[in-house]
Amino acid sequence: MAMSSSSLPHLFNAAGSVAVPLSALLVAPLLARALAPAGRGTFANDQALLVIAASLLALGVADASTVHWMEWSRRRRSAVVWGNVLVAFAIAGVAVIAISHQRSFPAAEVALLIVGAGALAAASHFRGVALASGTVVTVAIEKWVSSFGRLLLTLVLFGTGNLTVLSALAALVLPQLAGALYLAVASRGLSAPARSFSGRQGVGWAFAGSASGSLLVNLDQLLLLPLIGPAQLGYYAVAVTLAEIFTTAAKPFRDAVMAAPGRPPAILAIRALGLLALGAVACAVGFGWAVPAVFGDEYRAAVPAALVLIVGGVLKAWGYVLGAYLIRMRRYRSRLVITTAALLADIGLLLPLAGLGAVGAAVAASVGYAVLAGGTLVVLLRSRHSPEPAMGLERPMRK
Repeated sequence: MAMSSSSLPHLFNAAGSVAVPLSALLVAPLLARALAPAGRGTFANDQALLVIAASLLALGVADASTVHWMEWSRRRRSAVVWGNVLVAFAIAGVAVIAISHQRSFPAAEVALLIVGAGALAAASHFRGVALASGTVVTVAIEKWVSSFGRLLLTLVLFGTGNLTVLSALAALVLPQLAGALYLAVASRGLSAPARSFSGRQGVGWAFAGSASGSLLVNLDQLLLLPLIGPAQLGYYAVAVTLAEIFTTAAKPFRDAVMAAPGRPPAILAIRALGLLALGAVACAVGFGWAVPAVFGDEYRAAVPAALVLIVGGVLKAWGYVLGAYLIRMRRYRSRLVITTAALLADIGLLLPLAGLGAVGAAVAASVGYAVLAGGTLVVLLRSRHSPEPAMGLERPMRK
C-alpha cells in the first residue's frame, strides 16, 4: 500500500522524536565519563534548574496555544507571543538566581541558565503555534536542530578534552536557543485568521497544569542533591536519562493527538502502550550489561535505579499521551489536579526513601508517574458520558 502524503509529516516528526533520545543516549556516556558520578549529578541539578525555570516561565503556553491559537484574535496572539518571550527572559534571571542558593554558581553558569530557561520557554510557545496550525514538520525540524546540535557540540568538547559541567551546559543551551529562533521565524507565517469561539477557555488552568507536570518531571533532581549527594544523584540522572527513551518514543503519538482534527482516535493511546511495553521488555533484558558498558563500570551502581525506572518510564510516557487527550477535551482542571497529586506523591516519598539513594528516588518517581497515568486514565474513561466529548475513548454521541 502506498504511503499517503498526509502521513509523511508525522513520520518525519516521529523520526525527529527518535533523534532526540538517540542523541541523548550518545551524549550521556560522554558526560558520564568526562564528569564522573559527582560531576554528572551536579550537571543533572543544573539541568533540572533550567527546565523548572523554563516551565514556570512558559506557564503551559504551548498547550494553550495548541488548543486555542486559532480562536484568539491577532492582538491576543501578539500579546501572548511577546509577553511570553519577554517575561520568560526577564523572570528567568530572578528564578535562576533565587534558586541557585544551593551552591555557588559561576557567573557564566548563571548566564547560561538564564538564556536556556528563556529559550526553552519561548520554544514551547512556538511549538504550540505550529501544532495548532497542523504544521508538524516545523516541530520535527526543531527536534533535529536541537538534538543533533547538542550532540555535535558535546562530541567536539569531549574529543578536545574540554567537556566540563559548564561547557556541557553550553552544549545543551546553545542548540536549544537556535531551535527556538528557528521556531520563531517559521511560526511567523502561521497566523491564520482567528475563528470565533464562545465560552470559557480555562487557559489559566492549562498554564497551571503544564507547570505542575514539568515540576513532576524535574523537581526531584533539584531537591535530591542535599538528600542523597552528588554521586547518587549522578546514578539517578543516568537512570532518568534511560527512562526518557519511553517518553520520547511516545512523543509522536502525543503530537498526533494534539494535531489531529476532530476527535483523536483512542487507537493512538493503545498503540503507544503496546510500543512502550515492547520497549520495557527490551530494556529489562539489556540494562544489566548495557549501563556499565556504555557509561563506564563506575556506573554499575545505576543499574538497580534504571530497572526501577523502566516501570516509571512507561507510566510517565503513557500518562504523557493520555494527558494530550485531556488537553484536547479542555479538561484543564482535571489535569492540574492529577499532576499535582502525582507531584505530591513523588516529593512526599523522597525524604523517607532517601536512605536508598538513587533506587529510593526511582521508586518515588515511579509512584508519582503511576498516579499520573492512573488518574488520567480514570478521568478519560469516566468522560465517555461527557456532554462535550473530544476524543475516541468515549461512545459515539447520538444525533
